[in-house]
Amino acid sequence: MMKQQIRLIGQNVPSKKNSKIITKSKRVISSKLVQYYERWATPLLKQQLPTWQEMIQNKPLPLKVSFYFYRDSKRKWDFVNIVQVIADLMQKEGYLNDDDTKNFIPLYAGEEVTNKKEAGVIITIE
Repeated sequence: MMKQQIRLIGQNVPSKKNSKIITKSKRVISSKLVQYYERWATPLLKQQLPTWQEMIQNKPLPLKVSFYFYRDSKRKWDFVNIVQVIADLMQKEGYLNDDDTKNFIPLYAGEEVTNKKEAGVIITIE
């Protein structure tokens, strides 16, 4: 049986840290790319929340969450910065109580290069 999964396929996951913008009022906000990704991914996460709730049933905290990435290029990227975007969204959408280590341990499950339409991330629970 295939493991239950959360699929965010159709967009490359951007890095949160490397794309901050300082506004005229000196506030630091996420780049347009990160904001666009958040708007794109939010409805997908809302739709898959029941699957997530099944996936984590009877799982002890912290949840060991695996991320398998489909990237649209061979460019170097930083796992921590990219997972942060997803973890923040998962917390906002009720997947995680908090993205601290008492609740959430992110695990790198691998990566492969694909075309833009297939780029994204598959999230599973260990």
